[in-house]
Amino acid sequence: MLRDLEESLQKEAGEEEDGKPSFLKDKPASAWKSTFWPEDSDIFYDVTQRNQKLIPFLSPLMGPEARPHTVVLHGAAGVGKTTQAKRTLLDWSEFSQSPLHCAFYLSCRELNRMIPCSFAELICRDCPEMQDVVLEVLTRAENVLFVVDGFEELKVPAGVLIHDICSDWNQKKPVPVLLSSLLKRKMVAKATLLVTTRPEALRELLLLVEQPLLVEVEGFSEADRELFFLRHLEDTDQARRALDTVKHSPALFHLGTAPAVCQLLCASLKLLMDSGEDPGLACQTTTSLFLRFLCDQFPPAPGGHPQHHLRRPLKALCLLAAQGLWTRVSLFDTEDLEPLEVEEADLRPFLDKHVLQRDRDHEDCFSFIHLSMQQFLAAAFYILRFPGDSEWPGSRLDIRGVQELFSTEARARNPQLAQAGRFLWGLLNGARARELEATFGCQASLEAGQELLKRTSEEEEPVLWAVGLLEVLHCLYESRDPELVSKATATLKDASLQLATSQDLLSCSFCLRQCQDLQRLSLRVAKGVLPEEEMAALELDALDGRGEARHCGSSLEVSHHGQGGDLRGWAAGVMASASHNWGTSVGSCEGSRAPWAPSYSLVLLWGSHVFVDLCAQRGASRGACRVLSPDPAHSLPQTPPTAFPRPQRSLCCTWGPLCHT
Repeated sequence: MLRDLEESLQKEAGEEEDGKPSFLKDKPASAWKSTFWPEDSDIFYDVTQRNQKLIPFLSPLMGPEARPHTVVLHGAAGVGKTTQAKRTLLDWSEFSQSPLHCAFYLSCRELNRMIPCSFAELICRDCPEMQDVVLEVLTRAENVLFVVDGFEELKVPAGVLIHDICSDWNQKKPVPVLLSSLLKRKMVAKATLLVTTRPEALRELLLLVEQPLLVEVEGFSEADRELFFLRHLEDTDQARRALDTVKHSPALFHLGTAPAVCQLLCASLKLLMDSGEDPGLACQTTTSLFLRFLCDQFPPAPGGHPQHHLRRPLKALCLLAAQGLWTRVSLFDTEDLEPLEVEEADLRPFLDKHVLQRDRDHEDCFSFIHLSMQQFLAAAFYILRFPGDSEWPGSRLDIRGVQELFSTEARARNPQLAQAGRFLWGLLNGARARELEATFGCQASLEAGQELLKRTSEEEEPVLWAVGLLEVLHCLYESRDPELVSKATATLKDASLQLATSQDLLSCSFCLRQCQDLQRLSLRVAKGVLPEEEMAALELDALDGRGEARHCGSSLEVSHHGQGGDLRGWAAGVMASASHNWGTSVGSCEGSRAPWAPSYSLVLLWGSHVFVDLCAQRGASRGACRVLSPDPAHSLPQTPPTAFPRPQRSLCCTWGPLCHT
């Protein structure tokens, strides 16, 4: 029977020299070729090779019975999940021991556009005339691989994927239902599945697949980014300077794991350094970098006049970005432009400047260079005003109001809203808004900020605060506007925060320095946010000998009570520590320190055992700090700061200006 099948395939589909049906062989190769950036293929190869070693069904040392049938590649947008999946299509044929095997690549972002169909029609959509042959292969092949790429792109109501399951290959169903039926093994029960997704959709995916192997795709490592910068910035000193600058911004450095963002960084920073400007200002936040990249693509006309002819294209671009944000669409075609009253010609300037890019698999489709660029331009939609606008453009589209951006319910359904909200606050910085105006000749309104901070009553919190204090601080940090931060936090008296990342620490520190009436502050700082030597210093060797801090937990808890000036001074100390570790230029701590109050108290809780009280009072002897254990009887004598390790001594002397070394 197998011989008859092979003869049938050879006659009907054509056969290559290696005996594999050409229609099953050429598709993966074509998919792979459309993925790589040719000039950086060696870097991409190394990245995919690292991940490929983690995929068991590609290992010749592992028998079929030991291989997991489902592997999930998860990672942030743009880090290379699709590239990894397409390479797996090619490697699959090398490692498969079966004389007859096949693989299918299913892109969720493309399949969203398909009308309801049968499973047979779905997998044969590119060769419908071969449907009978392909189905015969599936029933006879010993090894079948399905790659489901971009699970998070599926547009489907919650719960549908779990309940509306189908096992009939010929029954017409919405495409998301067919894919979920495949993942639950109702269609091809013995197939090997490889699924890619972003983290926000991982929970829903895990409800569909059984005992998957999870592989995190992390994108460019630090060494990869360094090599990329050295290659694209041919001047070595310039490349080193650019890379060091990016490292100073934790959020931006993390985004650089995505190759497209790395390319954007190189392009922007090279222009700045070539013109003699400081690249550090552009890398303060993600908003400042994306704004600089966008404006650099369209320098002012001679005489410094704005590019008025770009108003319409920019409006079209922001409409498209906002529409895609709310409908969770990142791949667009001409049909998507019609409801927006936009023509493809309107977007030509941004295609030419690589803000938008043609899809490598479908020339009639396009997407933003990275999801972050789409989120940035969606945020710009809420502040830009164009001549001739008689009403808010979003009223006739699937674009919600600015308050909805900060709705916890909306964010639970669409996690992309969070980054768009941060970009919005970044653009509410007056200087950045004026830069947009000067480049494109449009008007920027800051009314959105007022709307989000407005109180309808004394008891009701502003809309912004619905997302939680830490996310509020991330938004305000993105603005880098001390006056705006001070206004937004004017009523904040009691703050309790859990800081898990270095960006959490920076955002918290910058914003708390502006709080005028803060009276109580409690922080939990996760291990790894600060270097281990500084964490170890905070344990205090003097107490370790008493067994109080021997078994510390994975976090550092900090509580502080005092007047607003005291807490701003303490926050400046934490900021100094964060600045030291990330190299961030935040200005002199001395200049930001509030006037010294009559008393100052800091309590550190490490794990659940050790309390440390660094106390300095007006009139106390210069250079004195006091260390306390949980038991007052174990109080240590006044200890000069020089007795502590240098990292701790530095923190102590930042917190207490009476201490000097």
